[in-house]
Amino acid sequence: MSYIKSSLCNSLGVLCIGCCGKLSDSKEEVAQGIKKNTLEFKHSVSDKHNKKQLKHFRDRHPARELRNSGVCRNLIYDVDKDLIFCPIHQEICGTDNGTDLRDGHCDTLHLCKAAFLFDLWPKEKRDEFISFLRKKMRKGMCWHKLSKGLDNDKLLYEFEGI
Repeated sequence: MSYIKSSLCNSLGVLCIGCCGKLSDSKEEVAQGIKKNTLEFKHSVSDKHNKKQLKHFRDRHPARELRNSGVCRNLIYDVDKDLIFCPIHQEICGTDNGTDLRDGHCDTLHLCKAAFLFDLWPKEKRDEFISFLRKKMRKGMCWHKLSKGLDNDKLLYEFEGI
């Protein structure tokens, strides 16, 4: 299976994790879930390029089972890079003999409306949307609100004046 990629997802220097579960309204609950995932990752993966270890980490719970906070059990935090990411994402670890490690565990075909439309927009409109989001972030919008706002289309509608 393949996945749908959008250039919006990595355009801000902050990864949107809106499609990685059904995030709770509580940033603290989501952050706590990611912290637990990170501890479990450190306990089970000594080589982040080792596909067998990554599969073991991925399979420690049933496929598509989310934390109570609604966050995916595969999202972790890298302190050195100050970045939340998915270690089994195809763009992070590559593939296992052509197979995306997320297959059967993630909805790899999901895109929020903003990500879908972003790649259809002319460059000028894409730049305007990125500026709109960056302005919001400078005014204090965190990774959690960015992720929720993109996934539930609130930020897209605000940008479009809907």
